[in-house]
Amino acid sequence: MNIAYLLIGGNEGDRSGYLQETTRQIGSQGSRIIRQSSVYETAAWGKTDQAAFLNQALIVEIRAPAGRQV
Repeated sequence: MNIAYLLIGGNEGDRSGYLQETTRQIGSQGSRIIRQSSVYETAAWGKTDQAAFLNQALIVEIRAPAGRQV
């Protein structure tokens, strides 16, 4: 078992839906989300003439396919 810390987010389209779909896809690939943060909306930084971001942190248990190591 390996642990990964993922930061996910975006500022285009269905921001909330994309976060939900990402967590669903992680589970469908054999990994397990151990913990997830709240979702935070943050202003764009640097190039500020764009929409605000939705961001979330995930702790994921990564499972390698049978016969392979991660």
